[in-house]
Amino acid sequence: MKQFLNKILLFLTGTSFIYMTNLLFDYVLYPFVIIEAGLSKGFVIMIFLSFISCVLMFLVYDYLKKDFLAIEYSKQKLDSLTDDYDGSRLKRALIWILKRSRIFLFVFLSVYDPFIATVFMREGSHQYNGLKARDWKILILSLFIGNGIWAVTIFTGLSLFQYMFKLVGVL
Repeated sequence: MKQFLNKILLFLTGTSFIYMTNLLFDYVLYPFVIIEAGLSKGFVIMIFLSFISCVLMFLVYDYLKKDFLAIEYSKQKLDSLTDDYDGSRLKRALIWILKRSRIFLFVFLSVYDPFIATVFMREGSHQYNGLKARDWKILILSLFIGNGIWAVTIFTGLSLFQYMFKLVGVL
């Protein structure tokens, strides 16, 4: 029971840290940079800052060798589902969907957090062995997907607010 509670506390600590980091990064720093630098320069700045953030997270993640986000556990469970063929049509259909949905999962995770997307797409579970050439490519693609969508979203939202304030006469 104690080991289970430790895993739960580790997960709660890890997810709280990622949540707070993403909250500050996405809703404080990102709008500030987009307002100050504009969409294109802000996008480049934020990709660079996201890259630095992800590399630091990888260093900590691999150093601690702890699955504090339950990513390794999730990968292990997904792999065991897709590797276990028992012949039933339902299970084969689910496996077919899961194997083809990884690209959608990758895009979704990239928008949420490129670090999480890269860790999830990294081969193997519980290895904590750094990034290989394939992983670096995944990280770069994830950074462009996530930051591209987020930069456009923030820019559009800020532009809409500015337009609304001009209509009302506040600005």
